[in-house]
Amino acid sequence: MSIDRNELRVWSMKTSEVPHSIPSAYVKVLQRWEHARASAFVHESDRRDYICAHALRRALLADCFGLRAGSWDIEQRHLQKPIIATPIQHGTAESNLTHTRGFVAVVVGLDCAVGIDAEDRNRHIEPDAASLICSTSEHDFLNAIPSSSPARRELLLHMWVRKEALLKAMGVGLSFPLPAIDLDHNGHPSLSHSTFAIGAISDWRIWNIDAGPSHLVAVGAHHCGRSLLPTHQAINWHDLEDMLLHGNSLGQANEDYR
Repeated sequence: MSIDRNELRVWSMKTSEVPHSIPSAYVKVLQRWEHARASAFVHESDRRDYICAHALRRALLADCFGLRAGSWDIEQRHLQKPIIATPIQHGTAESNLTHTRGFVAVVVGLDCAVGIDAEDRNRHIEPDAASLICSTSEHDFLNAIPSSSPARRELLLHMWVRKEALLKAMGVGLSFPLPAIDLDHNGHPSLSHSTFAIGAISDWRIWNIDAGPSHLVAVGAHHCGRSLLPTHQAINWHDLEDMLLHGNSLGQANEDYR
């Protein structure tokens, strides 16, 4: 096992570089339910992103815990966060993934719930979406920025990504009211109100992940007082194919977030 309880390992990949004919190594490691979900996509690019994200998750789990990528049993539950059913020594493997057009990312942790979200930095977002995303204090901060400024749009998008990552870690989904969450600049959340059983909000945290200029990425986790350290590695489709075929490690992370 190459991951410890204080590490959150993040891998990301640009799927726009993947060949039109998706490498068979990506497809072979998936479970039956993943094949069914992949086949349901109408657009080939969406199918590609889905397959790449799920293959990347299995490769990262293999790299962290030493089990083959195709051996992981991941249970998909209706309207709930998938769980990793494969037992490991010395704890419980936790993982989450995200895929947006042309980009996928995965996070893995040990004995801590995790979530990840990503969006294209240039994605359009309606200005009035702020009322669905921002807390009162965040809304006040946003309103101090001119409405015509690109910085305002990106800040709103970043708030959305950060809160989505947190909700995915919590496993509560979009039914949770985003304005009830207030995030400080260090990624520590507070709640104005909540009817969800999520434990102490102080036990959760969000980190921004620098995955390059094209996408905003954030990771959320239930740290329970631990000093968690996210690390990030951007890989290419050749690296992923090689690991799925031969089990080779992709090496050390190229950035951490102390």
